[in-house]
Formats: sequence, structure tokens, C-alpha cells
Amino acid sequence: MSNRRYRWSDVAVALKQLTPVAGGFSSARRGLIVLPDGRQAFVKAGVDESTRRWAQKEIAVYRFLDKHSYPHLPRLLACNDDETSFALEALLPGDGWDWSESWNDQRLDRTLDRLTATLERRLERHRHELSGLAGRLDALSPLKILERGYALARDEQGRVLKRVVQFPSGLRFRLRVTDGDVAARAGES
Repeated sequence: MSNRRYRWSDVAVALKQLTPVAGGFSSARRGLIVLPDGRQAFVKAGVDESTRRWAQKEIAVYRFLDKHSYPHLPRLLACNDDETSFALEALLPGDGWDWSESWNDQRLDRTLDRLTATLERRLERHRHELSGLAGRLDALSPLKILERGYALARDEQGRVLKRVVQFPSGLRFRLRVTDGDVAARAGES
């Protein structure tokens, strides 16, 4: 499967030669087209308010799946400006796709259950990775450093004081410690 994307204008020209396909669960217009480079694509177009809304949802799903690298699904090739029509990679029998089994409610439920389980596993893996990163970030937090007994000195303008030369005798400054700020003054060294 190619990563190439197309402009909707390429698809719109090819729509004049749409070969309708049977099936589907809605009244949306659907069929196969041949793109200018000779590649076939499946096109689905909303024909009423309901099918246009569903097309928008389908586009969002295909974008999500593509973003998260689901290579076993057709890729979104193009969509129109209001995202009510779109073109996908055509999954054709000549390329090894078997469409002989019809999509009944039971098959659809099984497929959705498998997709849900896959997404949940991936989400759990990302949660685990995020938890590890949050722990690392927490360990680097300036507040964690203060909890270990360090303090942060700032002058009256809020600038951080880091060097001995920044503390002339009598300088008023604030020390940030774990549980708040303390007023301080530099003495003679």
C-alpha cells in the first residue's frame, strides 16, 4: 500500500467514471474510480444529512487509524473540503482481499470487539509509557530538588542568584524552600 495522498480535485474528475459497488449499510454513494495515475480507489460520498455526518465520522476514524499505524486497513487518500466524501485505497480481490463473506451484524460485532481490544491494549501500553515518563519528569522537578534540602535564592526582582559574587554583604533576597519562601539577607563572608 502506498503512502501517496491525492487532491480531492483528482478524485472529483474520476467520479464521472464511478463504477458503483453493491453493499454497505447506508444510502451513501459508493464505488470504484481510477485515479489519474491509474490507481483504483474506493469512494464514498454522503448523499443526505445522515450519510454526510457518517462520512465525517469515518474520515476521523481513518485519520486516527492512519496516525497510529494500522497498516492492515485501507488508507485515506483524499477527502473533500467539508469532509462529507472521501477516497480510500481500494481493497480488491485481485490483490488478495476476499469479500465473499458478507458483513452481517455478528461479523461486524466480532470485528468491532477485536478493534476495541486492540485499541485498549495500545492505550494501556501508552499509559504505561506515559507513567514512566511522568516519573522521570517528576524526579527532575525543581520542587523535588527542594524536597531534598536544597534552596533557590532570588533577588528582589525575582532573578535567580547562582554565584557568590551575586551576594554582596547586606543584599536582601528570598530563599525558596520546600514549603515556601523565606526572607534573607547576605552577611559578611
